[in-house]
Amino acid sequence: MQLTGMVLLAAVFTGGNAEVVVSPGASDVTHYAAREVATFLGRTLGVGLVPVEKPTPGRSHVYVGASEWATAAGVVTNGLARDAFRLKVTEKDVYIAGVDDPAVNVEKTLAQGIWRQHYARASIFGAYEFLERYVGTRFYFPGDLGTIVPHKEAVAAGETDETVAPAFTQRSYSYRESDWFEGSVRKARSKELWPRQFLHAMRLRMETEHVPCCHGLNRFCYLERFRDSHPEYFIMRNGKRFLDETVRHKGHICNTSAIWEEIYQDVKAYLSGRSAVTRGLPNGNDPRNNGWKWNCAQGKYVDIMCQDGLLPCECEGCRARYVAGIDWGKELIWSNTVAVANRLKAEGIPGYVTQMAYTGYRAVPDTVEIPDNVMVMVAEKGPWSVHQPHILKRNNDEIAAWHKKLGRQVWLWLYMNKFAALEIADVPTMTPKCVGEYFAAHKTDIFGAYIESECERFLYNHLNWYVFSRICWNRDVDVAAVLDEYYRLMYGPAAADVKRAFEIFEAKWVDEIGGRTIDTPIGPMGNPPADVPLFRKVYSPAVVAEVEKCFADAAAKCPRDSLEARRVALMWREIAEPLVARARAFHGLMEHAAPTGQAKVLEKDGDSVRFALGACEAGRKYRVTIDLKLENVTPNTSRAANGGSTAASGGVTLIVSDGVSGVAMHPYRNVYVDSFDWTRIAIDFTASKKIPKGRNAVVTVRLASASGKAWADNARLSDGL
Repeated sequence: MQLTGMVLLAAVFTGGNAEVVVSPGASDVTHYAAREVATFLGRTLGVGLVPVEKPTPGRSHVYVGASEWATAAGVVTNGLARDAFRLKVTEKDVYIAGVDDPAVNVEKTLAQGIWRQHYARASIFGAYEFLERYVGTRFYFPGDLGTIVPHKEAVAAGETDETVAPAFTQRSYSYRESDWFEGSVRKARSKELWPRQFLHAMRLRMETEHVPCCHGLNRFCYLERFRDSHPEYFIMRNGKRFLDETVRHKGHICNTSAIWEEIYQDVKAYLSGRSAVTRGLPNGNDPRNNGWKWNCAQGKYVDIMCQDGLLPCECEGCRARYVAGIDWGKELIWSNTVAVANRLKAEGIPGYVTQMAYTGYRAVPDTVEIPDNVMVMVAEKGPWSVHQPHILKRNNDEIAAWHKKLGRQVWLWLYMNKFAALEIADVPTMTPKCVGEYFAAHKTDIFGAYIESECERFLYNHLNWYVFSRICWNRDVDVAAVLDEYYRLMYGPAAADVKRAFEIFEAKWVDEIGGRTIDTPIGPMGNPPADVPLFRKVYSPAVVAEVEKCFADAAAKCPRDSLEARRVALMWREIAEPLVARARAFHGLMEHAAPTGQAKVLEKDGDSVRFALGACEAGRKYRVTIDLKLENVTPNTSRAANGGSTAASGGVTLIVSDGVSGVAMHPYRNVYVDSFDWTRIAIDFTASKKIPKGRNAVVTVRLASASGKAWADNARLSDGL
């Protein structure tokens, strides 16, 4: 044992004495953990290490997994919580052991679907803890450019004997929704990407047991099962039962109907071990998960959350149970949830039902006591609200109120995604400081979170996810230090320049783009600037020039062909360059505005004009250009879509459709306000498959929920972008 300064060093590993040991009878999961230790410890020490099945006397060992050697050292896995592991360092050796699934082959499973990724692998998590804490390995994203492997003559592990467990039992993000950054296959959701995407999540130590809570009632197929036999199970709209199966969010149920008996019997059947076929579910003979769909029932949990975009039923029974205000359904929906849970208890059926506090019933109910077999998830905007005090306070108060009501923690569904109005191509969404700031306010109220984080590029999120992963295992982590270390390890002499660029991206997104939010019936929705203010004010030419300078300076400071230089080049190519190109394209279009002198004028709220364009072929890409001029266009102050807080969301809108069915051909986010001279606007879209063959595209310009004056002219459709 050596004493160096004030640090007591125990096990010391060198290229000549290091050995990784795994029991020959250990599971493949445990063997995988041992291989990860050997690979990265060996790379750091400059030697090729391969796990062995018997220790060599006189060497320093890393024993991975439960074994006779771990037991002899007092390291046992009995009683460990899910994902927790034992870590012990003695004078010569390191012991890592957790509960591992005995049947899973890790390499094969990484190539399978997302639901296959939920299995016990605590020894793997222990391996990553050892590598990160003592070796200095960092897993920012897969591949050599995203993995930090330091080079050392020796690795010293300080003496410890501890059980390490995650701070959050539920910890996940949107794995597969973004295009990859390298290789021949990059398209989001490509099966070829699964091994890398799931490996990334595993190295960030994401959850191994999923608690489903996302509109679970959809997956019981009630509309398909009861549309004809029991139309009264579904909501009343305009005097008729709403039975349309073609709408996006179908099957809204009547919450005072007998469908809740069917819901209870489905829940009971699952938790009692019966097959879904016994309840008549479509595809109920699927042998996986006993025929039940994974995203509504897993393990001991059943999700009975309502349909998305909740619509109120207009029948007398439901209307009598609604309360005034934004959370009109809170007493009815939570009482139904509790009725299922209490009946399960009364009949001695173990398990849990899950329900989300969501738009229409997010607030704590006043008249319902919620038993401990109900798990509550709360949907909130999350980190992108940190600079919106009114929204942040309301959200935080809701979370605290649920904690107080239940007497136990909740978990969160958070929105950090480019969805609907926020589908703004080529604009980075890197907000790691906000992630840290947000979770710092919820150290006692929550046991986890899911971050919905779809966007077009994987690397937009890599730092958000990394910070989240650190918080998941240590609520008190110093996020500023984590970020400073990231910049230093990844970019070396260019750290300050890349940090400056990333902080520009964060400030712009949170303060001026993604942080602009209104409430809607399907959750918080972005209300960002359209492309004119986006590239004139937010990412103005001066700001874009500063981003370019940051990366030029960063590249100049890195030795040619070094890892740091390659990382700077990657971040420029994937994050900064698309933004710069988009800004230049906007200003290039603006210079070509050429009104014909026959502009159509919009002068009062509700005015609209249409421009007929050419025919569109389903699935093909097109661009519409139109010249606009605005004079003092100011949004009206109006109620948000769900009846909640006021929100100014009007202006001049542009919608490309077929002019008949009303099906939009592009994301609805083109809302223009203020004043500007003639400017050419471009709308890129892929023609919807719902558009009848040969139907002409039409661009509709409308002055909606706003005052002021606008002119529109010279609309054109171009093909083959």
